[in-house]
Amino acid sequence: MTSPNAFRHLGPLQAVALDWAGTTVDFGCMAPVATFMQAFADMGVPISVGEARAPMGTPKWHQILAITRDESVAERFGGDPRQEARR
Repeated sequence: MTSPNAFRHLGPLQAVALDWAGTTVDFGCMAPVATFMQAFADMGVPISVGEARAPMGTPKWHQILAITRDESVAERFGGDPRQEARR
């Protein structure tokens, strides 16, 4: 299969661009999961790997909001999670 945008480079290799996040360095994307788990635990609301992963693929701020809006997590906050997230 040949891409219509493909070209043959005959010179020396000059650069390599890698998607470091999740491909080369952090297979399984554990760094953001561990970070969210620790941040929530530091607030006194431990979350599971599944709760941290559920909204992955969204911008980090949206991920935080989605986690705090999860019914189980919101119950552990003991109130309106939007208020807790602003502290």
